[in-house]
Amino acid sequence: NQLLGLLTTSGLIALSSSGVWMWYKRREVGTWGFPEPLRHGPLVWTVWWIILALGIAMPLFGGSAAIVFLMDRWGLTTWVHRMKRYSPNSNWPRRI
Repeated sequence: NQLLGLLTTSGLIALSSSGVWMWYKRREVGTWGFPEPLRHGPLVWTVWWIILALGIAMPLFGGSAAIVFLMDRWGLTTWVHRMKRYSPNSNWPRRI
């Protein structure tokens, strides 16, 4: 039983690490490498309705999704814009 838990944990750690490593290798130099967000359209509204329905059906998920949304909307974007403003060059974040 402990060996099975060890193998599962090792696999999850390897999966997480390789995902970050592959993202780092494939992104463009000097950028985060994230795709542009979808702004409008039926797909965006469908995803929002599904998240809302799941948030009502599972309140813990709804609370977590609301916290992530608020952090993304107010926290992370403010930090990135502040770092861009004080960056010595326009290629922030830069590859070291």
